Amino acid sequence: VRTCQRTGRGVFTTAPVFPGATIAQVDAENVIDARRALASPYVSAIDVGAAADVEDDPYAVLCLFLYLFVYTADEELLRDEPTTLALYRKVLLADRSSCALDWSAEEVDLLAGSHLHAVAVDLRRTCDATVEKVRGWLSRGGVGRAGTGEEEERRLRRCISVLLTRLVRLDDGNVALVPGLDLFNHASDAKTFITGTRDAVRVVNRDGFLGAGRQVSISYGQKTSGELLVSYGFLPDVAENTSDGVLVPFDDDVVVVGADGGVRI
Repeated sequence: VRTCQRTGRGVFTTAPVFPGATIAQVDAENVIDARRALASPYVSAIDVGAAADVEDDPYAVLCLFLYLFVYTADEELLRDEPTTLALYRKVLLADRSSCALDWSAEEVDLLAGSHLHAVAVDLRRTCDATVEKVRGWLSRGGVGRAGTGEEEERRLRRCISVLLTRLVRLDDGNVALVPGLDLFNHASDAKTFITGTRDAVRVVNRDGFLGAGRQVSISYGQKTSGELLVSYGFLPDVAENTSDGVLVPFDDDVVVVGADGGVRI
């Protein structure tokens, strides 16, 4: 991992990487999905309802885990964690992502007139609902507040922001925190990809040769630059995003004008 001029930090190869090779792997003990979070010593004592609720809202469960793990965890429990998770906690404490959840209302209103304004507003409303749900769990579980009520809410929002910018979607459709693999930067034309389940997650070189010292990027999905700004807090350079475009309402359909000038409906 190195410091980068534009992206803060990135992951670089230390040796040549050939097509089909695994660049990085995280094993089961460090892949944190909702069920693993529930079974952790931080969350297991708190009643969060039936198991079905976990499947319906894994984001809330992972938010609860993050809050307890990062802000209220007992030092004795932390000493029993794998080294990777202990280091990851320090990274999360220093995280300064800047997605739409971290913006002021005035900053969100700068998107007025764009479909992204509705996306950002809906994202913030979902965040509000998740915060209320998790605060209910904390209250029922008798968990002492990590600071004032306002501080608790601010930290819960920070946890949701971390989830939005760091969660990895697994091959089975579930989401998980995968320490280390969330350090890979985005490139719309990335030749590497994340694959795996809760038992192990890998970053694989799809095709092409990567020489030593090359930055390794993955794709966060076919997203426009505006969508990347709202969800992840960064903008690619002009013409760098091959998935860029503008959504234009057209009667009951949506017209997508691509960066290449093409039109899709």
